Amino acid sequence: MKPWMIYGATGFIGKLIVAEAARRGYQPILAGRDELALMHLADQWDFEYRVFDLQYEKKIKDQLSGITLILNCAGPFVDTAPALLAAALKYGCHYLDVGAESPVLESSLSLHLQAREQGVVILPSVGFEVMAADALAVSLYHQMPQATHLELSFYIKNPLSAGLIKTALSLIRHNKQFVLNGGATAISVKKSTGIKNISVSYYIEKTALKRLQRFRILFKIPFIKVLCIRYINRNIYPPTNEEMQLSKNVINARVFSDCEESLAIEKKITTQDIYQYSVKSSLMAVEHILADKVMPGAYTPAEVIDPQVILAFNIQENTDQAPMVFVSDME
Repeated sequence: MKPWMIYGATGFIGKLIVAEAARRGYQPILAGRDELALMHLADQWDFEYRVFDLQYEKKIKDQLSGITLILNCAGPFVDTAPALLAAALKYGCHYLDVGAESPVLESSLSLHLQAREQGVVILPSVGFEVMAADALAVSLYHQMPQATHLELSFYIKNPLSAGLIKTALSLIRHNKQFVLNGGATAISVKKSTGIKNISVSYYIEKTALKRLQRFRILFKIPFIKVLCIRYINRNIYPPTNEEMQLSKNVINARVFSDCEESLAIEKKITTQDIYQYSVKSSLMAVEHILADKVMPGAYTPAEVIDPQVILAFNIQENTDQAPMVFVSDME
């Protein structure tokens, strides 16, 4: 396998991806800003590691030397993606990330022509939310190509990681849309299917993110944000295996046409552990690109990977008929 790097390898999702990569016999280069944590993780798996932050272009250039692909697992992605994307384009390195942040996805897709010229692939949002929804939407669109409307609904019953909560705070700081309002999913699905009328709704059993939304004005005050991050770092622990076994996450999709709404097609899929799904989906994307199966350019997941392949692993059709209540944009 060509040399590739996991940036943000010591974070929660990064560690999961590193462990699965090791299990498959891969040897990614681990990278990030915390030297001590990287050294311990690299020793655990006998991997090479590189320590660098994203403030100076020369540092990034030096550390990307010889790297074919970088998988960005370091959120908030509004903070880390711009520098890594710029470096990837300039120095000929494929870029992927596991985020679901609409500003990052939008800016990434806008780089299509530059990526083609530089011979690199840009593939953002290869984690659960966007990748699974993108594949589901495209599979339904293939069944009903005349569809003009798409409705996506998420039922999320999953432990929250510290990284996800800090990402929400960062988006608030940047005056961007809230992390789980469906913006990234809508952007990706619209590009993959061409359907213009898209709605995304959520029901989230855990209420921590809803509380963040309620007090979002306060989090724009710098010292309050610092206090919140300190609290998160000290008190939010990685989800346990027991918590993951109780998880259940459902995506429901419905497509229909203005002229033929009575012929709507609907499908509901479920997965237990969205973090393990993201591990498998991101590594599948890495394998796909390193095998030279994707032409240079910037893409959504379903534009470069067969939707049926995406939907085939760690996910099954949902047969639970229990009623669910969905709330639009988490309000």
